[in-house]
Amino acid sequence: MWKRLGKLLQIAQGDRFMIAALLLQGVCTGFFAGSLELGVNTLFLENVGAQGLPMAIMGSGAAGILMTIAYSYFSRQ
Repeated sequence: MWKRLGKLLQIAQGDRFMIAALLLQGVCTGFFAGSLELGVNTLFLENVGAQGLPMAIMGSGAAGILMTIAYSYFSRQ
């Protein structure tokens, strides 16, 4: 099965292990990022509650705008 899949995707014989390792790393990273996001959202909603959500979104947007302005300023220097 693995040989047919490797031929279908046109992966060289020596590169199959490296590609499988990278795919496994991507899956593990996705699980980590998803569980981290779930935990952070749960902690935020437990501590602040749903009434603090609009202010958090506005603060996040303002911080993003300020960081973008700072990045564009320093990238021109």
